[in-house]
Amino acid sequence: MRWLTFAICLLLSGCAARLTSIDMAAPEDREIASLEEALRQKLGELDGSLSASPTPDCPHLCELSATICQLGERICAIAGRRPELPDLSSRCQDARKSCDSARTRVAKTCACE
Repeated sequence: MRWLTFAICLLLSGCAARLTSIDMAAPEDREIASLEEALRQKLGELDGSLSASPTPDCPHLCELSATICQLGERICAIAGRRPELPDLSSRCQDARKSCDSARTRVAKTCACE
């Protein structure tokens, strides 16, 4: 009976430790989700700006591209603090791809600094 009680306690403490690590990831996940939403909005704005006018507003497009990349850097900084969470790493990679895409698309019509 003592072994059974010990085994149950050990199992429960392991589960509690697992829940704690999941709970600790939640703030990072929420912060990244918020940054990803802002990134999607800026990408949508970039799409609209690139297709809206035959004469590009280069200062605006360059600013959008820079903002997209800054959001991506923030996502990657958060992911870098939690390397044990592979989901955050893949979200960083997605954000970097968005940055690269924005820069490439804007560079076709504008020379940003």
